[in-house]
Amino acid sequence: MGFGSELHYREFTDAAYHNLKIAGHSDARLVMFGSSVTGFSYRSGTSFDTGGRSDYDLAVVSPKLFAAALKAGAQRRAGGRTEPIGPRSKVAIDLGLNPIIETLNDISGRKVSIMIYRDWNFLTTRGT
Repeated sequence: MGFGSELHYREFTDAAYHNLKIAGHSDARLVMFGSSVTGFSYRSGTSFDTGGRSDYDLAVVSPKLFAAALKAGAQRRAGGRTEPIGPRSKVAIDLGLNPIIETLNDISGRKVSIMIYRDWNFLTTRGT
């Protein structure tokens, strides 16, 4: 949800993968989470974009990037993922993720939150 067309969605994902590769994280894979996928907030139950522009929650799955993020100071959440990593944070800068986050914010016109997951198994147990 929130993308005007499939082309706009592809521009977003292509830019994400391109910038991950440039940053040296070519093994990383992406998954969209949250209300942009389900259509509603799991916390409040409100519909996507009700009361304002919803953000995009982006999972980046990479064992190597997960280990590097922890080493760079990211906090571990629920054992197998990091805290949300925002633009201009020390972790984003150290891992070369800052250009990715800023580019995705610009393309989507929304705040993009990135969480790095250790592996797919943990990702699928987290829920929708």
